[in-house]
Amino acid sequence: MAWPQPRFTDAGDGTVLDNLTTLVWTKDAQHIKGTMSWVDALAACNSLVFAGHGDWRLPNVRELLSLIDYEQHDPALPQGHPFEDVQYLFYWSGTTYDASPVNAWGVYLCNGYTFNYHKTTRAYVWPVRSAEPGDKQAPSILTGHQAE
Repeated sequence: MAWPQPRFTDAGDGTVLDNLTTLVWTKDAQHIKGTMSWVDALAACNSLVFAGHGDWRLPNVRELLSLIDYEQHDPALPQGHPFEDVQYLFYWSGTTYDASPVNAWGVYLCNGYTFNYHKTTRAYVWPVRSAEPGDKQAPSILTGHQAE
C-alpha cells in the first residue's frame, strides 16, 4: 500500500494523525516521561487524558511497527515526520509474547527491530488512540488491533 501524502497531519493540539492507519499519536514521543515497566506503561496510557481524549492506550506491536520506515535510522521513522523527542531506544507495545507471557514485545526506534523483554524491564512509552467514530477507521490488517 502506498503511503498517503502527507503521511502525517499535525492536529495542532499535541497530537498527530497517521493518515495511513488513522491512528492518533502524541506528537511528543515522550509525553509520558521516562522509562517504566510494562504494567506501569499500560496504566499510564490507560489513565492518560490529553487533547480532550481519555481513550489513550499502549499501542500493540503492529501499531508501533506501522510507524517504521526501514530505510531510515535514528529514528527509523519516515522522513519529514512531525514527532518530537523520539528516543532511539526500546518502546513498549501492549502485545504479550505468547511463548513467555512474562515478556512483552516492543520496538527499537533507532532501527525498527522488534524484541521481547521481561515485563519488569524499563522502557519508553508512546501513547496512541484510534480515530474518532465516524472517521476513516484503520484496517485491522494494518494495525492488528482487533486481531490481538
